[in-house]
Amino acid sequence: MESRTTSQCARAQGQIAVANGRGGLRHALLRAMSVLAFVACTWMPGLALANNNAGLRTIPLHITNHINLAQDLYILIFGVINRDNGKGFPVGSNVYVTNTQGDVAITPAIPGNAPISLSLKVGMGTENDLTLPKLTAVRIYSSLGAGLLVHTGGIMGGGLVLPTVQNPSDPNFNTRFDFTELTWISQAPIPNHPEITTNLGINVTEVDAFGLVQQFTIEGTDPATFQPNTTLTSGFLSTARRPDLFSMLQSFGPPWSNLIVGNGVLARALAPNLAIDANLFPQDQLDNYTNQIFSRFISSPPLTTTVSVCTNPEPFPCDPVTYNFTGSTSGGELVFSDANKGGAIFSLQKWSTLNAYAGSFPYGSKQPANYADEQAGLAVQAKLQGALMRTTLLVNSDLDSYCNDPTQFYVNAPVNMYAKLWHSAGINGNAYGFGFDDTCSQSSFKLIFNPTRLTITLLGNRP
Repeated sequence: MESRTTSQCARAQGQIAVANGRGGLRHALLRAMSVLAFVACTWMPGLALANNNAGLRTIPLHITNHINLAQDLYILIFGVINRDNGKGFPVGSNVYVTNTQGDVAITPAIPGNAPISLSLKVGMGTENDLTLPKLTAVRIYSSLGAGLLVHTGGIMGGGLVLPTVQNPSDPNFNTRFDFTELTWISQAPIPNHPEITTNLGINVTEVDAFGLVQQFTIEGTDPATFQPNTTLTSGFLSTARRPDLFSMLQSFGPPWSNLIVGNGVLARALAPNLAIDANLFPQDQLDNYTNQIFSRFISSPPLTTTVSVCTNPEPFPCDPVTYNFTGSTSGGELVFSDANKGGAIFSLQKWSTLNAYAGSFPYGSKQPANYADEQAGLAVQAKLQGALMRTTLLVNSDLDSYCNDPTQFYVNAPVNMYAKLWHSAGINGNAYGFGFDDTCSQSSFKLIFNPTRLTITLLGNRP
């Protein structure tokens, strides 16, 4: 999303592309929003900071750095303008934060062959105070020793082209970095709660790579309880440490240990799909598993799932429709049908190992016929990747009910050791180990209304 990791909140409200970001099918989210996205909260006006130079609302952003390395910390914050306050920043403008007060500037024309850093140098201090403006598709990058080198392809106002984490020739390849992503937008009116103004969805992610051990705490009003002055925390456990996680990944042996990259340093661990691109992970690792799935559903009881989607794209009214799918193998394809809607809605070709890890499944001979069918197909693919990555498909063919027993995740061969590791080190066992890890409520995502403060902690042993 934006990255394959764009927050659920951003995905439910519409997507803004970030050049060379971790994009993927996960960002083609349906307009079907969760009940949570409509829940109310209470805004405490006295807690808000003054607006920034673009007239955008801001909140305090605190970065705590406990990483035990004698290197300066750099912070890069960028996003997309979602409110035009008549100060020269039209809606849709790509901007970055220029100072600790949360002021922004439109991204400059940076040539691809001469990338520069737009990061703020915050130094080696443990406690660092910055300011976060209200933007869409925000990324907050933390890097050690150097600011990330980025460019816009020479286009003024262009989206930032970010590090290619699997490419040894990338100028940022040996820089230790990671990011938190969020979207802070206006909240649609909620009956009987006119005080509700905004919501913020946020997560950390290992969808493409793991670089730093991050934890975040967002303060505001809990959308589930309407309780103000609430704090929600997610990300890695406070006891998680970067060297330990790399050691565990190394101990799994090939091909999992091959995910660790860096020229003389432990720069990051790549997700399997990017490692396949870099020829570091076997292209056929899941092929036998996929063959078993296609064989299983020739005659066994079919896959089943229910999805509800909108029949119309934005900005038209949603007009929801529900599909009750069954999935069976026919003609070498996995065909998803709804008997109440005339039969087959779409089919999927036999996917590759890369398709499975990336969450991008090629359609077969039966293509979705309309917008609603297309959105239903994407919803099924999201659930399908979740079951594939957790290796539950051969023991539970219900893509909905299997969510009720997470103890069965990452048990059956072939176990996704990359995703399993991050979940084992995540608060409440939650993490973003692959693009659709938000299925079954397994991701690090948190949503809060009318946010008042964000704290990001880089975990380590430094006091």
